[in-house]
Amino acid sequence: MSGAQVLPLRPMTVGELLDAAASLLRAHWKPLLAGSFALAAVEQVFMTWLRLSTESALTPRYRGDVMGDPAVVWLWMIVGLTTEIIVITLLAVPASRAAHATVLNRPAPTFTDLFLRRVPWGNVLGVVAILIPLAAFTAAMCGLPWFVLYAFVGLIVPVMIIDGASFGAAVGRGLSLAGRAGARAAFVRVLGYCSWMLVRLAITCGAWAAADEFASYSAILEGNLLLVLGFAYLAINTMAYAMLACLDAVTLVETRIRTEGLDIVLTRAAARGDTPNLAPPMMLVRPPYGGPPS
Repeated sequence: MSGAQVLPLRPMTVGELLDAAASLLRAHWKPLLAGSFALAAVEQVFMTWLRLSTESALTPRYRGDVMGDPAVVWLWMIVGLTTEIIVITLLAVPASRAAHATVLNRPAPTFTDLFLRRVPWGNVLGVVAILIPLAAFTAAMCGLPWFVLYAFVGLIVPVMIIDGASFGAAVGRGLSLAGRAGARAAFVRVLGYCSWMLVRLAITCGAWAAADEFASYSAILEGNLLLVLGFAYLAINTMAYAMLACLDAVTLVETRIRTEGLDIVLTRAAARGDTPNLAPPMMLVRPPYGGPPS
């Protein structure tokens, strides 16, 4: 499958962006899903431990209580939203490397290419370190400010990988790109997340309903609902996190095509027989991390 078939080098509709993200994941599914599964497994081990250790606090203390301590659910939400934004940010690294190779129509990169070779993990972890307190704080504010944060930080790591930006430049440029064209990239990111959130909500409601209906007949469900949910979340999150990371990478490329004429740069380089440099004009002095120096 050629790069143009995976990621069309033209402005796309929102539906086409989602299709392109799915195509990118399909083209590199083995390393991307492997990395997503590993991170999602660590997340669910921690989250399941947290849920099990605080489960007793949810037991109603007297008739009329919906739950014993609503603050526990709030804690679950804060920790869960924080871990989710961390995992997706980390997965943006291999997804952006895959998008970089796809745009340049290079052979499919290996696991080492996507995760290890010339990856500025120090800078990426610096972004994560900034996001952890911001995500926890915004999630604690009833969750709504968290969606604003999530909407605008998604392009920072793709800018760092595809554009070859330094830490400070990546933060500023990532936020700027997310706000371009009426914050279109930010809207796309929230739309992708909400689509996955609805799937997880359906799984959660279905699990609770099944527990109420069948717990007395099922040795698996009775007393182990949170463990069952943990495995269900692991399965859906493995796919969702990889897909959302691919959506971030694809959205960066499409935003640059829409607002900076990246497709023209690629077409002119192909006509000259040159290897295109994906760095924006103000960063041409720095070769992108995803490819060889120009």
